[in-house]
Amino acid sequence: MTCAGERWPDEGSLPDSIRARWVLLWDGECGLCRRSVRWVLARDRRGLLLAMPYQDALAWLPQPVRERSPRQAHLRAPDGRYWGGGAAVIRLAGLLGHPLLERVLSLPGPRHAVGWAYRWVAAHRSALAPWV
Repeated sequence: MTCAGERWPDEGSLPDSIRARWVLLWDGECGLCRRSVRWVLARDRRGLLLAMPYQDALAWLPQPVRERSPRQAHLRAPDGRYWGGGAAVIRLAGLLGHPLLERVLSLPGPRHAVGWAYRWVAAHRSALAPWV
């Protein structure tokens, strides 16, 4: 996924309470993910984010997001765009009040490094969970 976000039509009926929010979708069965989401929400001083396990959103998630969700977290914008994996982490930096960090990490070199690091952590999350 790109740093610009990708737009897919939501499937099913997306509740209005969700449609207007930034939604962080994560694997509800992953302990490392759970702790990471708690960390992010503690830094969301403006209350922009609604976090929910992707398993609770299967009725309305677009197919490409549904297929990728077991491997990566996603961020859904109120306008319907989605970011996944490292791109979601970069976008979260801006939402959490670090727009300069978001811009720097969006440059080609850092963006690829963040993506690689995200994929590595995701692939090893079971082994890393006890340490985080």
